[in-house]
Amino acid sequence: MAINSFSQRIDSNCRIASVVRVRNDLLVKIQPGNSETGSCLRLLYALRVRFPFSSVTALEDHAQQRVFVQMLLHEESEECRIAKEHARSFLVMRLLKSFSTLLFVSSCVSFGCMFHANILET
Repeated sequence: MAINSFSQRIDSNCRIASVVRVRNDLLVKIQPGNSETGSCLRLLYALRVRFPFSSVTALEDHAQQRVFVQMLLHEESEECRIAKEHARSFLVMRLLKSFSTLLFVSSCVSFGCMFHANILET
C-alpha cells in the first residue's frame, strides 16, 4: 500500500492500525511510532501534502492513551469534485476557464463562417 510505504519514510516505527470501507470511501487509521514526540505532527503534515484531496486528521484515543492519524480516501469522483472546487477558488483558474470558453466559442463561430462561405461558393 502506498500510504504505508510513504508513512514509514516519515516515521519508521508507524504502522497501519486499521482499514475500513465507508460506503465508497476508504478510512485508514495510522498509528505513529512512540520514539519521537513530533512524529505524529510531522506525519500528519506530510500526509496532507502528499494526499491533498483526502481528509487527514489527528485523533486522540483516550482508551489507549495514543494519538492516531486518520485518513479518509475519497472515491475518484469525490476527489475530482474537491479538486474542481479547489481550482475554482483561484482567480487565475477562473480567468483561464473564461478565456478557454471564449476561444472555444470563437473557434466554433469561425468554423461556421468558413463552412457557410464554402457552401455559398459551390
